[in-house]
Amino acid sequence: YQRRVHGTSLFVPTIVMEPAVFVNQLHAWCNSHWMALVQKWPSYYEMIPNVVKPYVSLELSMFLAQVWVAYLLVFWGLNSLLYIVYHFNLFPHRKIQGPEKWPPRALVFDCLKHNFLEHNVTLPLLLALTVFPFIKGSVLVDLPDVLTFVSQHAFMWVWADGTFYWLHRAAHLPVFFSWVHKQHHEFHQTIGITANYVTIWEGLFVNFISTFGFVWVMVPLGFKVHVVTFTLFFALRVQESVEEHSGYRWPTLWCWIRSNEHHDFHHSHSVGAYGTFPFWDWFCGTDKAYYEHVAEKRASEKKGK
Repeated sequence: YQRRVHGTSLFVPTIVMEPAVFVNQLHAWCNSHWMALVQKWPSYYEMIPNVVKPYVSLELSMFLAQVWVAYLLVFWGLNSLLYIVYHFNLFPHRKIQGPEKWPPRALVFDCLKHNFLEHNVTLPLLLALTVFPFIKGSVLVDLPDVLTFVSQHAFMWVWADGTFYWLHRAAHLPVFFSWVHKQHHEFHQTIGITANYVTIWEGLFVNFISTFGFVWVMVPLGFKVHVVTFTLFFALRVQESVEEHSGYRWPTLWCWIRSNEHHDFHHSHSVGAYGTFPFWDWFCGTDKAYYEHVAEKRASEKKGK
């Protein structure tokens, strides 16, 4: 997009002059690359052993591969970067509980084993059995239009925030806590891999429902969910959770919506602050202990000065 100014040719980015045109061009570019991958996928599918093919269709293989790669890049990629931060004690001023507080080494290794099993066994099986039947037919097709993509993501986040708050809060009830949620709270000082350190019961009835349950509502109501929409939401959800459990204050997009200290307080005190975002805690008054803690911490810091 070029415009002449005072007799000279000036390149003005389309995103500035015509945002709608830019968005449409970006969507067309993404769709062409997506469909190119779809056309190539049968050749990748042929690499799967014949003994597996009766159980894994072409469409299912592409669905699971996308989610697996997304988890690899986001969960393990971010935690690899966080390991460097932890190991070399980088950005100590951003650490929430202070540079001397870390979880026990044995607990960390147990968490790593748990997450490896989650990534390679539990998650693919659960997705294949409970989510793919709703995604089927929306994998080897063109990308949805931008309005559909944005509106569905908005619903997914509203669903995730609401269901996680109420299911997480229920998991803290005495009748459920010891066998559902206690394992996650073995980490009083959280690190990135803590995000998915949960029992099978919490994984199913809290994390899985809040992260993927939207398909069980949207699809029966006639709103098809494209696999790319699904995978990008999953990747963002994982990124948000890893950052929230990192034990650090990071100046990312999420810090404008909620503070990592909010969930860190939940782990260190095991009271209130149940939500991913602040709305439900504010609405239900379950953030009072957190804000009292913040006020006390600030008061003690002022006295120290």
